[in-house]
Amino acid sequence: MVSPILGIRIEGGTDAAGKVHTFGTHSMEDIRRMAQERARKTVFKFKQEMAAEYTSKWATGALARGIHFKTQITNDGIDVQFFINDRRELRYVTAIMGGHFQRFPVGPFLIIPKTRKALLIPFPNSMARQFIRGAKGQFTGSLGGGEDGPRGGALVRRVIWGRRTGGFSRDVINEVAQQEGVLFVQDMQSAIENSIVTMTT
Repeated sequence: MVSPILGIRIEGGTDAAGKVHTFGTHSMEDIRRMAQERARKTVFKFKQEMAAEYTSKWATGALARGIHFKTQITNDGIDVQFFINDRRELRYVTAIMGGHFQRFPVGPFLIIPKTRKALLIPFPNSMARQFIRGAKGQFTGSLGGGEDGPRGGALVRRVIWGRRTGGFSRDVINEVAQQEGVLFVQDMQSAIENSIVTMTT
């Protein structure tokens, strides 16, 4: 399942004489290619900012890898939509799409299971065990089970999210969506004469 994070609409505007300008078939394909090229820059910006912000040893980069875009020709215009794969942690790091936190920064907070006795913290890689050993060196988690099914991870009774990092200082996804939305509109308006470019989400 995916969630939309940003939408852009490109369509013909009016010329100096007030005449409505529409794009021809070939022009639409050219504009779509330009929009795709600009959209790749936006996706790169999302990934760059998220990688710089989320530097925990447990960070897997899965949220950033799940960002993609789609362009479509509809009703004499081009629609550009940016999406992110809807993972559970998404609700904690951004206010958009009905996130748990609507104001940032967010300090450390406690997560406890509601339907099971324990939470499954998946291992980001095969070396992850070294990060959850106890004071005497013993392994403090267990493998498999939990809500995510039988894969490598640690079962824990509760998690203090952000204990080491101090929580989340920024709503990176929302910030980049707003900034890149404005820049996307400006860049496409500069590139395409007699066009109207607007953010739709």
